[in-house]
Amino acid sequence: VRPVLVSVFVLRCIQTFVASKMTVRWLIILSIICTQLLLSDGSQTAQLANPELQAFLQRVERLVLNTTDRALLITRNVYHNLSKEMPPTLLEATNQTMQQYIAQVQEALDDTSYTNFTLKRKLLRQFKVNNLQIELLRRQLEPLQPEFNFQLISDEFYKSKKNVTEFDNLYLSFMDEFAAASQQLWDTLSETTVEEQQELLELLDEIAKEEQLREKDKLYDEFIAMYLFKVEENEQEAKELY
Repeated sequence: VRPVLVSVFVLRCIQTFVASKMTVRWLIILSIICTQLLLSDGSQTAQLANPELQAFLQRVERLVLNTTDRALLITRNVYHNLSKEMPPTLLEATNQTMQQYIAQVQEALDDTSYTNFTLKRKLLRQFKVNNLQIELLRRQLEPLQPEFNFQLISDEFYKSKKNVTEFDNLYLSFMDEFAAASQQLWDTLSETTVEEQQELLELLDEIAKEEQLREKDKLYDEFIAMYLFKVEENEQEAKELY
């Protein structure tokens, strides 16, 4: 931890104690909080000091963001095509939902900054919610109409890694690129960095070894939540998402 930051923070702690006339118990609590914040700052400083680690995190951020953008494009195209196949009655009942989603996706894709990553993830979840609503309306208004194909990740992919949808192909490409980035990181890290970043590297090792795709998916989410897109807007929004 940088000495200047330590000095300033300790001084603030002392000033707070003197001004409020805290009891010993509250001083102990304050000391614990100070220590935790200082350790956190030290961890972030260690990450920033390692160019190989930073290059890896930036590479994976780009990968995750690009994959999310491509997924949103697929969902947008699904609704474009779906609107052409629907009977008039069903289209009238669902068109507002689909058009609103398409507009939100376009707005999100037009923003190329990292600050709207969590919004994009929320849109992908909203796509699934919309699909349930559309399917419910189909059963009510057009029960003879076959179920719609919303192009989500298929059961075949989760069960046997057989890719049959665009989402399957996209996810497979993501996994391959993530594995390549992780291996490159392992090949370049020093022993000191391995010791300093043990938690991060253990999570990467778990991801690499996990064979069940649904469990691997959860580990990806955990990694993203812990290490990527660390900007204030995403930090606040992510509390609802993860």
